Amino acid sequence: MVKQAKILLQNFPRKHLLAILVGAAFLIVLSLLSNTNLQEKKTQKELSSSIEMEDLLTFDTTEQLAIRSLINVTAKKNDSLYTILKKIKVEDQNILKLINSKNSKLLSKIQVGNRFEISLDDKNLIRNLKYIKDYKSGVEATLQDDSYNIEPYELPLEKVNIYKKVLIEDSMYSAGLKAGIPDSVIMDIVYIYGWDIDFIHDIRPGDSYSLIYEEVLVEGQKEVDGNVLIAEFFNQGKLFFIQKRMGKNCELFFAIKFRTMTSVKEITRKYDDPIETNRITPLGKVLRKMRIDELPQILNVLKGDMSLIGPRPDYYVHALEYLKNVEGYRERHAIRPGITGLSQIRLGYVETLEATSKKTSVDNYYIQNLGYINELKIILNTILIVLRGLGK
Repeated sequence: MVKQAKILLQNFPRKHLLAILVGAAFLIVLSLLSNTNLQEKKTQKELSSSIEMEDLLTFDTTEQLAIRSLINVTAKKNDSLYTILKKIKVEDQNILKLINSKNSKLLSKIQVGNRFEISLDDKNLIRNLKYIKDYKSGVEATLQDDSYNIEPYELPLEKVNIYKKVLIEDSMYSAGLKAGIPDSVIMDIVYIYGWDIDFIHDIRPGDSYSLIYEEVLVEGQKEVDGNVLIAEFFNQGKLFFIQKRMGKNCELFFAIKFRTMTSVKEITRKYDDPIETNRITPLGKVLRKMRIDELPQILNVLKGDMSLIGPRPDYYVHALEYLKNVEGYRERHAIRPGITGLSQIRLGYVETLEATSKKTSVDNYYIQNLGYINELKIILNTILIVLRGLGK
């Protein structure tokens, strides 16, 4: 057999034999390179896996014990702290240590939908537990020696004002969505103007609305859409303007008016600043003098937010500052605010902290001396101001 192979090789053409040898050498080299690449990929994969695992490991500041896993749990019906922890196989002894720690009652009032973030170490012991009540607050338990330190926490909130202007082509709702307004804010506008506008039959192409609303940020990330601060609606040529005001018992409501000032993207006037007279339109000056700009507030009276006679409601954000800085300001909210009132006919539109203090004294005098005769005098004086255009 060997002899026959030798004879075959001797008779085989040299060129063909050389080609076969070169080809075999090429295949051997290719095989070696492939194995090397596979080994490198395997090494990289192991290294990558090692890095990922290292990223997942968090170390306790006291005992340097690695946290094996971070588990998110959402409370369901009939869940308690005990049942939640048993689901993730935490031992009774560890649960008892948590329950016996100071302030553990803060973890007892669990509602459906509340979330838990639980960090377990390699022995399945709780190293850290966060009970997240909502986007801004909760309770945190951290293992320290033989017990848990349990404390409530409150995340700092940041409020950003967002301005939007919308031209309606088909429906108010779809136009708002196209402009990037959240649906919850659009529904707030519908609720606010629901007494003035029939959004099914009254809306026409070419109507428009603009508004300033809040976004609430937690640690730089948007969490929720806040309140509508200001809104105006052009419906078939009629302009309705709404603004947050402080009403009876210092509660928030939306006052409806005719616009007398030019629109702004952001409210820059502070509670102690003078009125921005440069923003009052020519028509607005007439409306203010005759007090016609307050006329749509009849709808607020019908809704129960206001009365015909009472203290003038202030812009809600400014009113919060007046509560801190003006003596007797809270007391002037013992009754519903009014379209007209004693301070309105005596002082008109007030500005600055000092003027607000005077207005507050007049309002509190009115509240302490309520009576039909005084209210009749206010109504008669209001009629004279409207007829003569003497509004301040």
